[in-house]
Amino acid sequence: MRLWIDIDNPPQARYLSPLVPVFRRRGHEVFVTARNNQITHELLSQSGIRFVSVGSAFGPTLPQKLIGVLRRAGSLRRRVRQAGNAKCLVASSRSSALAARSLGIPAFIFCDYEHVELASYRLAGAHLIFPDVIHPDVFVSKGFSEDHLLPFHGLKEDLTFAGLQPRGVPPPELSLEGDEIFQVLIRPPADESHYANRRSRDLLTALLDHLASRSDVRVVLSPRNPRQVSQLATHRWAQEPVVLRRAVPTEHLFAAVDWVICGGGTMLREAAYLGVPAIGIFGGKPGSVDAYLTKVGAIRMVTLAEQLDDIDWRGPVAPQPVPRNPDLIDELSRALEMRMPESPESD
Repeated sequence: MRLWIDIDNPPQARYLSPLVPVFRRRGHEVFVTARNNQITHELLSQSGIRFVSVGSAFGPTLPQKLIGVLRRAGSLRRRVRQAGNAKCLVASSRSSALAARSLGIPAFIFCDYEHVELASYRLAGAHLIFPDVIHPDVFVSKGFSEDHLLPFHGLKEDLTFAGLQPRGVPPPELSLEGDEIFQVLIRPPADESHYANRRSRDLLTALLDHLASRSDVRVVLSPRNPRQVSQLATHRWAQEPVVLRRAVPTEHLFAAVDWVICGGGTMLREAAYLGVPAIGIFGGKPGSVDAYLTKVGAIRMVTLAEQLDDIDWRGPVAPQPVPRNPDLIDELSRALEMRMPESPESD
């Protein structure tokens, strides 16, 4: 069977790309498209994934996003037809879900934050793939039929780190002599996403204010866009921050820092999964996955600037380990095959 996988942003490159070799080993032909958004292409190239580039960044405003989604949907439809129509789509992209609808093929969409905009996927007739810590009734209440829901046991990080073998050493630009300086990796909020909110931005500003004067802490910034880099210049730093200018393998990056603080979900959950002390500063509506990780002691959520004063930066407490499902990638590939319109044998 010919499968189509579309990758829209860097986090999707992390958890969707491991599916490519698995489906190919199971006898499927896989066609990959990817939007040129931030470091998406770089991450895919590092993984050895061949892809067709379709589309680029949409822009920060809602009209720009709407136009960008629709234009990319049209471009994707043409590219998929030119390559030979696929039988189904696996993605986390609104553009590709709409394109799949116009092509008359089923779309299987990953979702591990239930408060994102989901109407596009419902209108496209997409099937939702989600961690079972999110109750299916959440999606039923948003108009999805139960036969279009595919819960799985585990987290999408079970896909991201499937078969992980630690490689090499931390990048040299992050290595420091001695242990008197603690490194704090910061991933700012997604300020161009549809769920961006001022509270997250205010928490980031308070965090930078809190850390700038500390001589025992160095900030390592993983920016989403150049504007977030320029925010560093508004502070006087006791320790000059490090700005990541290229894609760094997560296992390398996390091995070089003492804390991970994230204004979004993916890097926060990856840190929790790998056992790195992790703090969330997302000011939006909390999701079920983060509530679960907080409950098991794998992450800590900061919702008020005053809570930053309670953190002992010099003595991070090891988080509780996240329960894992090492078989998820195989379980999910088999479950998807059962939902696909044709079996591999009949294709």
